[in-house]
Amino acid sequence: MLELEGVIAQTGPWRRSFAILPHRTITGHWIWLRRCYMRDISVYTIGMYAEPDTQWARDGFEILLEKVL
Repeated sequence: MLELEGVIAQTGPWRRSFAILPHRTITGHWIWLRRCYMRDISVYTIGMYAEPDTQWARDGFEILLEKVL
């Protein structure tokens, strides 16, 4: 969970998936018709709940790169 001045972003665990439709990954690459990883993100602000979002990653290396940067 990440908290920045009243905004809380809650992330779910990464899980294996298959991208049927085109999606942009966390590093900006496009994936389509291939195995990948995805996780859900929910953003809460003071008194509001934003629409949930999904992050995509091509492989475990993208996930590790995100943690390093």
